[in-house]
Amino acid sequence: LAEARRHRSGRRWAMCFGGRGDVEVSDRFRLVLTTDIPAPDLAPSAHAACNVVCFHAEREGVEERLLEAVVRHEAPMIEKQRVNAHLTHMTLSHKLEDMRRAMLRRLEGAGSGEGEITEDAGLIQTLEAERVSCGELEERVQSVASDLAGLTQRRETFRAVAARGSLVFEVARRLRHT
Repeated sequence: LAEARRHRSGRRWAMCFGGRGDVEVSDRFRLVLTTDIPAPDLAPSAHAACNVVCFHAEREGVEERLLEAVVRHEAPMIEKQRVNAHLTHMTLSHKLEDMRRAMLRRLEGAGSGEGEITEDAGLIQTLEAERVSCGELEERVQSVASDLAGLTQRRETFRAVAARGSLVFEVARRLRHT
């Protein structure tokens, strides 16, 4: 079955499922099998013939999701501020990187002759203004990063609740499969 041995039956494609005769299938036929077994024991040949995707939730991942839910319920402003600070930090970091790349492109595109860069007053003024802007933006990135660290520290006070919740989840999951 996993080897998808299709054959032509007249004008159509067919497959043999479980030795019970041919079943007509589309030429784009894909078979997806699911199981609630956390780690199915398959032969190496089965692993080689198909894609095995494990959707098993790790305890750390469950704990992070529970922490997010607990903080959102108990202290929604902390979580909202943390998410906003994280987005702001990412945006500012990308903007800073773009500004630095633009400065380098200007320098690369400057004259190739000897002394041309140092004599180009417009280029020097533009680069100086961008350097100042980059410095201000870098200070802002550091400020947002320190705010984010403070919010993360306040968020960590709820970690014990999330850890206990993930432990309960893990025990319940294991009991279900015994």
